Amino acid sequence: MEKIRVRQLKNGVEINGKVFREGENVKIKDIDVMGRIKEEIILKGTVRFGVYNDIENWPDTYHLGWYIEVNSEKRYTLVDAVVFNLILF
Repeated sequence: MEKIRVRQLKNGVEINGKVFREGENVKIKDIDVMGRIKEEIILKGTVRFGVYNDIENWPDTYHLGWYIEVNSEKRYTLVDAVVFNLILF
């Protein structure tokens, strides 16, 4: 597995050389409940930092960190999206 490089920036974060800023809009590929990438579905989301429940939807599993908010019920952990090449540049 590739080593993940993360560096905190002012109002942002750098992951594997890619910089993301709070409030930045991104396009992301969707994944299904089995974790398979749905290449044909492209979602629009916003990079955020805070407490969130990601798409696994366990009611008691919250995270603190960087995520992509697609809507009030769909959020992706930012580092996961980068590592699995879900973000379209």
